[in-house]
Amino acid sequence: MNFYCRKWRLYWAPKLLQPEVLRRWQVKIVGAVLKIFFLHLFFRDVINFFGVPETIAPFLIIQWES
Repeated sequence: MNFYCRKWRLYWAPKLLQPEVLRRWQVKIVGAVLKIFFLHLFFRDVINFFGVPETIAPFLIIQWES
């Protein structure tokens, strides 16, 4: 285990913790969160528009309390 910790500290940490790599991760995470949010809004509107019965709508998407 100590070997892996040393390898992480000496080899991987300097590579992965560079500012441009961190920025790339940040962009990926923010992009994924925004995609999920907008897909959620889209599917919620589609469900509301087509009038999916209330019994199956909660299983399809998390609904905001109004």
